[in-house]
Amino acid sequence: MHSFSADLLSMKTGSYAVMHLLVAIAVAYALTLDWRQAIAIGLIEPFVQTFAFAAHDRYWRRRAAKSKSA
Repeated sequence: MHSFSADLLSMKTGSYAVMHLLVAIAVAYALTLDWRQAIAIGLIEPFVQTFAFAAHDRYWRRRAAKSKSA
């Protein structure tokens, strides 16, 4: 069960990263109307957010596990 959860989290995080990247670039382009700026902006924020999402998800999974064991 552990490896399945880790694999699922990895796939979920990866697909979220791709989706977030595309949305960030599209929003940045809508605001700047410049593809170079949109790509620069769109690459930074999703990259950081992907790691934040993984940490956030891990926190909530551990919290849920502690609740079940208590």
